[in-house]
Order: sequence, then C-alpha cells, then structure tokens
Amino acid sequence: IYAGSVSDMRVRGLVLIAPHFFTEPAGLDAIRAAGEAFESGGLKQRLEKYHTNVEVAFKGWHDVWTDPSFAKWNVGDAIDHWRIPVLAIQGRDDPYGTLAQIQEIEERIYSPLDTLILDDCGHAPHLEKPQETLAEIAEFCVRLRRLEEDEVKIG
Repeated sequence: IYAGSVSDMRVRGLVLIAPHFFTEPAGLDAIRAAGEAFESGGLKQRLEKYHTNVEVAFKGWHDVWTDPSFAKWNVGDAIDHWRIPVLAIQGRDDPYGTLAQIQEIEERIYSPLDTLILDDCGHAPHLEKPQETLAEIAEFCVRLRRLEEDEVKIG
C-alpha cells in the first residue's frame, strides 16, 4: 500500500511473501478454521515460539479478517501505482490466499515482476521453503543492485 501511495526514492523494490490484496471465501473459511484450532489449544501452542503474546497476535489477525465487514476489503488499486520492480512469492498450498492474489499483480502492474510459486508450500514460504525463498530474494536484490549501478553509469 505504501509503495502505491507514496513516491519514496528509498524504496527500490518490493519483495512480497504471500501477499493479499483482497479477501477470498476459501481464505476466510481457513481463517475461521484456524480460530477453532487456536481455541482448541493445538495451534496456540505451535504459535507460541513465534510470538511473545500469542493471544494478542492471533486475535489481532483473526478477529479483523473474520469481521463480516472485512469481506469487502480490497487494496488491489495500490498495485496500479507501483513503479519499482517486484518479487512476489506464493505457496501453491496457501490456505489463506490463492494464486488469484498473484494474478491480480500480473494483471495490474506496470513495473517489472518476478514471481516464485512454491509447490508443497503454504502461507509461510520463508519458513516452509527457506532455501528457495532466500535464494530468490537474494537474486532479486542482485538484479536491483545491477539496475542501480546501470542507472549511475547512464546518469
């Protein structure tokens, strides 16, 4: 949203991991199911290693996304204003968002776009497929650096 609403020369590129621009019915169903798993205890314990206050972190996410008025949330128009290279990484098995999120970028973007779709990967590519995710981000950063160096030579 920031990159689509503010012209900030410090922002040279975007790396988006499991980005969401709009809600999807299946994703909302998965979030409701996560709420049930959290209340039954299993999910809460698994998330404790990632959050100091797991209750606040989970409820802050879950309660917003499952509020009935949030079903209409859509920030896809931010993509229309991106003018920097983008790397979008998505797990093919993400229960909260489908490849429709990546297609939204592809249909709207004016800037260079690289995508990495990871098989056998859900909502957290950086945790589920860390080597592939890090390698792609590193290569993207190398390309950004080359672009910057080329601009300096030309300018």
